[in-house]
Amino acid sequence: MNLIPGIAQANSARKKLNELNKGKKESDNADKGKAEEPSENPLKKGVKIMAGTATGSNVAGHALFGLMLMKMLMMLKGFAMALMSKVLGVFGAIFNAISSFIAGVLGVAAAIANVITAGVVAISIAVVSAFGYGVAEELTMKDDSFGNCVPERTVVRSGSQDYLLDGALEVIREENAVKVWSVYERLGGSKEQTAAVLGNLQHESGLDPTGVETIYNEPFEIGPRKLSAMSAGFLVSKIDAKYAAKYPAIKYVGIGLGQWTNGRNTLLVKYAQSQGANWYDFDTQIKFMLEGDDSLRKRQLIDFLETAPSNVEKETERFMNTWIGLSSPNKSLSQRIKNSVNLLFVLERSTTDTAYADSILSSVNVGRSEGNSAVAAYYQDDGCGNPIKSHYGNQSIDGTGEVPADLVLVPWSRETLPASLRAYAKNPEDAGLAWGNATGWANGIIADQCAALAHSYFMRLYPDWNQGGRQTERPYGDGKDVADNWANHYDQAVSGIPAAGALFSDATTSRYGHTGIVQHVFANGDILVIEQNIRGVSGRNAPGLSYSWSWRVIKKDRYEKDHWKFFKPIDGVPQWIEPEYI
Repeated sequence: MNLIPGIAQANSARKKLNELNKGKKESDNADKGKAEEPSENPLKKGVKIMAGTATGSNVAGHALFGLMLMKMLMMLKGFAMALMSKVLGVFGAIFNAISSFIAGVLGVAAAIANVITAGVVAISIAVVSAFGYGVAEELTMKDDSFGNCVPERTVVRSGSQDYLLDGALEVIREENAVKVWSVYERLGGSKEQTAAVLGNLQHESGLDPTGVETIYNEPFEIGPRKLSAMSAGFLVSKIDAKYAAKYPAIKYVGIGLGQWTNGRNTLLVKYAQSQGANWYDFDTQIKFMLEGDDSLRKRQLIDFLETAPSNVEKETERFMNTWIGLSSPNKSLSQRIKNSVNLLFVLERSTTDTAYADSILSSVNVGRSEGNSAVAAYYQDDGCGNPIKSHYGNQSIDGTGEVPADLVLVPWSRETLPASLRAYAKNPEDAGLAWGNATGWANGIIADQCAALAHSYFMRLYPDWNQGGRQTERPYGDGKDVADNWANHYDQAVSGIPAAGALFSDATTSRYGHTGIVQHVFANGDILVIEQNIRGVSGRNAPGLSYSWSWRVIKKDRYEKDHWKFFKPIDGVPQWIEPEYI
């Protein structure tokens, strides 16, 4: 079932054209004893169609009129489908008028006049299409300062050319646009924002996931030149020496929908390998944007989708300024906006594919678990939307519960912790840390500071921290460095999204920063943390409370605004149990 209205009509027209070409080819073979040249120019093909015999004039006229209708559908994609019949009626009247005029002037039969009229229109369409496609190829250059690409050949394989003429690539682009909208809508994005992303990506790559910078004559396929580029490791010096000399900042050429260059090129390739997929797979690249790209771009994309949307023009510029990385004014902006407006019309007449969105986002959740980049880092699902109880034991699950609206958010000691939060809190004594003395606490660290609890508790929660060939000395550091240092110890990455059992580092409190452990993530994203050295309730800033800890609730907007860093080992399950406060 086609997702896009009008595709059935286009396919019908395409079928008629193919049948006509097949019959014409068989006739030519019988007359001339040879096949059609494989590199035949599309303009010549149009001329050959026009030159059919009078006996086949009705068939030719109808088939070519079908082609003309298909092209019109593509050109008029921004109009409401309700008006299409009226537009086609007017167009048919114009076609008949031209045909009648030719019949009157030349004194030929109406059928022959139909053939002549259809041929003239076909040539016009072919010329306009060829010119438009050339412009589109030039617009897919990644950097707006790049010069025109010098083609290595002037024609492409007939199969590829037929593919373009039939409009199949446009169908693919529109179907891919609906897929992206299906995913982004689930993430809170608007149609305008999705169209803005797509419009920018169309300018970068033509929305071609197989795109490789400097190679523009193998659209939507991995042809010989792209295979050669892959064999060369995408090194621009081996692909195009002149291009490399002109743009010395480029080492690895741009690839994929986003034309990811240099380090991001490598990130995409490695991400695809980790997924057991090809880098040029569309679905893989959509997931890569959400969880495999560099941390700045991932955050920029999510921020973009979560911000209250404006109109499509402003959203296009905003995405260009942030994720794309181009400042305004920029000469490419007008074309990016045109792309976005056209794609917004596609989205307006489409419905989201929920099954596709589920397949992508469920896979991303798994990837986030492996990559330590979301609340889902601890979430395990039975495949039916239910948490696997045995995985959690008697622990409260991330993404559940709420903080009472009337609760005053102050630091709490273990005596003052509200009953409404005790179901989510964990007791460090259950992990082996003593209250009030040094038993179980890490050696060689200044006692009663925030880092003392964070390091000591973390090492107890993940007792294999010094195994697997890693160094046996724990990573030291101030509060602001704790998350980074432990991530480096595991050769993994920090995240901007919390998970139960993750270390946090806040660099905004002082030159030393602050640290602790996340114990729970509530449904709205707020977090319950356990920490030390909080005035009046724990550690050095609480006289008489040496080797102690306390709790706070941190609002989601607070830790996001201050850019807290979080780290939890990949696949690590914190060794804690729920305290029996109640």
